[in-house]
Amino acid sequence: MQPPQADSADPTAAPVRPSPSRWRRKSLFRGVSWCARSCRWVVHVSDGGPRRKVGDFTDEIEAARAYDEAARQALGEWVMPNFPTEEESAFAARWHDFKTAQRFLGVTPTVWKRLAKEGRITPGRLVPAPIGTIRRVFAFEELVRSFTQVFGNDRQCLARAVLRAGITPPPQQGNGQRPAGPADWNDPLPAGKTKLAA
Repeated sequence: MQPPQADSADPTAAPVRPSPSRWRRKSLFRGVSWCARSCRWVVHVSDGGPRRKVGDFTDEIEAARAYDEAARQALGEWVMPNFPTEEESAFAARWHDFKTAQRFLGVTPTVWKRLAKEGRITPGRLVPAPIGTIRRVFAFEELVRSFTQVFGNDRQCLARAVLRAGITPPPQQGNGQRPAGPADWNDPLPAGKTKLAA
């Protein structure tokens, strides 16, 4: 038996398929999950400890906004909201997660642990994560410092590391210089090389 076809000429015809929020049982937003028992979207938030329930919502976007408000109170500046403000986006762009840091240095987790034990790379900062744990974050300057301690002061290798990790270097400061680089970021590269995006 085939499903009923909606007649495009009849504006009162019922839709063939329910709306996505009714048939999709997984949320697109952080901190929001579907509860099959209550048929509502449930919001949980954590500040590094146990999760606490914020509430139940019929609308997924309303639930995501409720998570953002609760997470801002619980996590402060380290919040990872679903709908970030410009200031939150700018702050988050300054920090990189552990996987990005690993790609930047081009090392495996085992080598990372060895280098960290030897004190050759920065340990990063432990900050609260939205899922009730902690996460490690790194500033661009810390990654550059670790790179120069491990691989030396080679600007071309550093440029390749930046491209490999997909990191955009921080914008130029008021004096026209980039912060904490192994060499002046504004120096021209050798022929055939492209300059890093500003």
